[in-house]
Amino acid sequence: MITKSLISIVAILMIATLSYGQMYTVSATAVGANEVPPVTSMGSASVTGTYDEMTNMITVTVNYSNLSSGLAAAHFHAGVVGANGPVIVNLAPPTGATSGTFGGTFAVPAVNEADLLAGNFYINLHTPNNPGGELRDQLNLLPVPPVVAAIPTMGQWGLMVLGLSVMIFGIISIRQKQLAINIA
Repeated sequence: MITKSLISIVAILMIATLSYGQMYTVSATAVGANEVPPVTSMGSASVTGTYDEMTNMITVTVNYSNLSSGLAAAHFHAGVVGANGPVIVNLAPPTGATSGTFGGTFAVPAVNEADLLAGNFYINLHTPNNPGGELRDQLNLLPVPPVVAAIPTMGQWGLMVLGLSVMIFGIISIRQKQLAINIA
């Protein structure tokens, strides 16, 4: 009984060290022609960043320039190409400039993760001249290959030492009980 429990604990600890969430790179190039309906704008915006599937956190940097009037808002929306959709994440950028950079790390609601991964998320930059949106583009996500480390991390070493210690202690305890039974 004790042996099975010890083996189960060690197995769980070792599996925990190997689990990870998929990381993605995020990119987009927003222009007025992508708006629904399209708008005439000399502006553009580039989006770069990452998405962590395990934490549902997206980190982005947005560089925009040549807006027709000062930036009023920026959001991530759920929606397919050619259709408008609801705001999912408010990017809360500094407002008023026609060119600039903003960014941050934002939580993606779990119920919207499938849309994000399927390419059904878009960025929309709004201005007073184009309150429905002046610049838009779908977010493109590409999986980042997992890094296979040849050397375990400190946390992995610690869990391996803990697991081995528990196994050795368990084996010694079982042997002592067997010897005590054989002597009696």
